[in-house]
Amino acid sequence: MSSGKEALSRKGFADYQFILEELARMVKMNASELMNHYRHHREDALFMLRRPEGRDVPFSRAGEARFWQIATRGLHAMGPAGRKEHFWPWKGKKI
Repeated sequence: MSSGKEALSRKGFADYQFILEELARMVKMNASELMNHYRHHREDALFMLRRPEGRDVPFSRAGEARFWQIATRGLHAMGPAGRKEHFWPWKGKKI
C-alpha cells in the first residue's frame, strides 16, 4: 500500500509528463497546422504559455487544466496556508 505522498507524486509526475508532451506537440506545429488545429479545437486558441523573454508559446486547454490540477493539489497539501492563496477557486472540491 502506498502513502498519500507517493500517490500525490505519481499524479504530479503524470501531469508533468502530459504537460511536456502537449507542449512539444503544439510547438512542433507550423502556422498552417496550428490554424487547422484551432479550427477543430477552438478552445485551445485561448491558451498560451509565456516564455521568460515575453513571447507566447501555443498550448492547450487540457495542458492548462493539468497545471491547475498540480497547483490545486499542492495548495491543498499545504493545508490552511494554501487556502490563503488568491487563486484557490476550488475550496472543498475533491482533488
